[in-house]
Amino acid sequence: MVYLFVFTILAFKVLINSSKMEKDILIKENAVEKSINPIGFIDMDYKFIDVNNAFLNLWGYDDKRDVSGRTIFDFFKREKRTREIVQTLISEGRWEGEAKCVKKDGTEFPSLLSANLVLDKDDKTLGIMGSAMDITKYKEAENAIIDGKIAAENANKAKTEFLRNASHELRTPLNSIIGFSSILIDNRDSEPLTENQLKYIKIVLKNGDHLLKVFNDILSIADIDLRKTEIHTRPFNILEAIKDIEEALRPFADSKKIKLAFDVDPDLEIINGDREKLKQTLYNLTENAITFTPQNGSVSLTARKIKDYIEISIKDTGIGISQEDKSRLFLPFVQLDGSTTRKYDGLGLGLTIAQNFIEAHNGDIWVESEINKGSTFTFKIPTNLQLSEN
Repeated sequence: MVYLFVFTILAFKVLINSSKMEKDILIKENAVEKSINPIGFIDMDYKFIDVNNAFLNLWGYDDKRDVSGRTIFDFFKREKRTREIVQTLISEGRWEGEAKCVKKDGTEFPSLLSANLVLDKDDKTLGIMGSAMDITKYKEAENAIIDGKIAAENANKAKTEFLRNASHELRTPLNSIIGFSSILIDNRDSEPLTENQLKYIKIVLKNGDHLLKVFNDILSIADIDLRKTEIHTRPFNILEAIKDIEEALRPFADSKKIKLAFDVDPDLEIINGDREKLKQTLYNLTENAITFTPQNGSVSLTARKIKDYIEISIKDTGIGISQEDKSRLFLPFVQLDGSTTRKYDGLGLGLTIAQNFIEAHNGDIWVESEINKGSTFTFKIPTNLQLSEN
């Protein structure tokens, strides 16, 4: 498994007296406790105050009391290196890189860290916000590549691109969490929850959903690397799945003033397939189309039944893809070039996952594209796949 760990160093020296703020804290604490992401709170003496159950599970602890009062140096392999990281954070305001973590039983695992200073409205340091990802499975895949699948140079380049993109993808939503959490702290004496405060909480939840999608994509690519992709074929309503995608992505399209259109054959209803994997494929392809389409452009999804197949196309008026780049478009961790990676968000995993899921359905996926005019991604799968036994 690939674990996603999020931890926060906060200065808990400010008492919140307002009953409304106490309610806000309870809401946030409840969200933290139920999160699938490991989360911990540490004071300015670098001692843990509280952690959630996901944290306990990842590090192998049974009770929060076993963690409370312990310092961060108990959870990282090298104390000297950990202190250097903290000093860099204090002096530069941020830090990104790899570090070794240690579980309760002494087991070590590699992690990717990304951290930022948390400042109040007066630029006073409140603490440090950091994220961590267990990259054990990725490291194992890297070692397998080095053993003979691909040259070591290509493996190292793929690792570098992946780690950089993953760091950016994690940092962006976390910055929103930092910012709006600070606003709630600064407004601790305010009256009952205002519309803006409610909006800020919704933004926090929205970014949490985004982190969950990243986490799911990383899990999917790990399964692909280990050749463990399995589909569970069941009858499901493809029309409802497409409507879910439209509802989820229309706000994103509206924010870019992109016309989002859906043209679905009304005769398409029940097909046999893995509902979640096909929804993830549709989401990734449609989200990519919106991402790479400039403002005032258009994205359309067309779905048709052709004999015993369903064929779905996602067309955009985006930046397009060159013939040269098409050959590596479906490779993992690829976003075609450095400038694209810096300009557009993403880990470069969506197309790899989509291709794998479609092929697992005995289907095919292809792309037609022209630079500066747009792209059309099309896939087709049989509608009568044999149902899974369990």
